[in-house]
Amino acid sequence: MAFPDLPPLDAHAHIATDVTAAQISRLGSAIVFAVTRNLSEAAAVPHGVYPSILWGIGVHPGDRQALDQYDPTRFERLLANFILVGEVGLDRRAGGVERQREVLRDILTKVRDVPVLVSLHSSGTAEEMLTLLKAHPVRAPILHWFGGDPDQCRRGADLGAWFSVNAAMSDEILTALPRGRILTETDYPNGRGASIRRPGATEAIEGRLGAVWGCSVDEVRAAIWANLSEACKSAEVEDRLPVRIGGLV
Repeated sequence: MAFPDLPPLDAHAHIATDVTAAQISRLGSAIVFAVTRNLSEAAAVPHGVYPSILWGIGVHPGDRQALDQYDPTRFERLLANFILVGEVGLDRRAGGVERQREVLRDILTKVRDVPVLVSLHSSGTAEEMLTLLKAHPVRAPILHWFGGDPDQCRRGADLGAWFSVNAAMSDEILTALPRGRILTETDYPNGRGASIRRPGATEAIEGRLGAVWGCSVDEVRAAIWANLSEACKSAEVEDRLPVRIGGLV
């Protein structure tokens, strides 16, 4: 496939489950991994309606109500409808970290042998997240907006993790991450600067990666899609991807 034919990939963004077709049309050709914040939101996901959206089942660590209402049985029942788990993880700034750990450990245990991609939040908890992933390995962890140092980036890759990156991240981190493990994201609407215009607006991070890697934006996008293909193979989800996304990996 020619590089210009590849659409933008936004591997971590928030889209309301009652999104309309008109709103989706504004995303253009972008493919978006739409993560949810709680199980009620995940239960309302319009599966199969929008071929450019891959929805995730999440329990956001910064959402105290989502953590308090987490139901392991309900999560496991809903999980059967998803091939993306996210957003889940740890957030030091949000408080209640012990409850966050309890929920995350349960989720990691439940998805260990399940064919899913897992988008992980680790704000202020890079080292603890790596420790948890070593103790509770999953098929295809994706460390979203990872803030670890270069050594932690290397160890994350050694644990089999991919990294979804956005334009708010530093050149030091972008340089430290293995090129073959990077995916692009916006974290809409939580990103900063050019990345928050809309989900799928990955131009800013693609430009940053091109500068760091010394290559064209088209080559960046080709590398990102090759990386996603490897992540999907690792997760063993290729046969369950929406048709449009599956045709690209």
